[in-house]
Amino acid sequence: MTVTRDPREVALVSAATYLPWLLLSLIAGSVVDRVDLTTLMWRTQALQALIVGVLTALVVAGAITVPVLVLLAFALGSCDVFYDNAAQTTLPDLVPEDLLHQANGRQQVAMTVGRQFLGPPLGSLFFALALPSRSRSTPHRSSSLPHFWPGCPDGADTRKARRSSTDFAG
Repeated sequence: MTVTRDPREVALVSAATYLPWLLLSLIAGSVVDRVDLTTLMWRTQALQALIVGVLTALVVAGAITVPVLVLLAFALGSCDVFYDNAAQTTLPDLVPEDLLHQANGRQQVAMTVGRQFLGPPLGSLFFALALPSRSRSTPHRSSSLPHFWPGCPDGADTRKARRSSTDFAG
């Protein structure tokens, strides 16, 4: 499924994900200082699950548009701002002071690896595996299977199917 091929609209969705950090960081810090952190973290994660559920339903229904993606990306980014501020503030309450530097470093490594190195490729893989029957690009996806499955022959027919499948629009 393709929503748009316009790079400006793709950039707009990406910007909407990070814009909350600029607009809401000070507000989130103030909120984090005044509320129960565990409840705030739980609620932001539940809200993110709801947003992703709405996104999934819209994609399955074929009703997703760029403005809706921008709105949902902004909402997910907003939840991230509140959750991350609360998570960073919670750490000193959970770890003895002499281990705080080590725990802080480990928390940052876990967040960086999860969000920048493992999360995007795994999310793409799960998306690709979940939607092959709903897309006209199924021949393209199935033609790449020999590269991932040992013992599967990689003959001329596979290469031919891969070259001829150029329509990725849903």
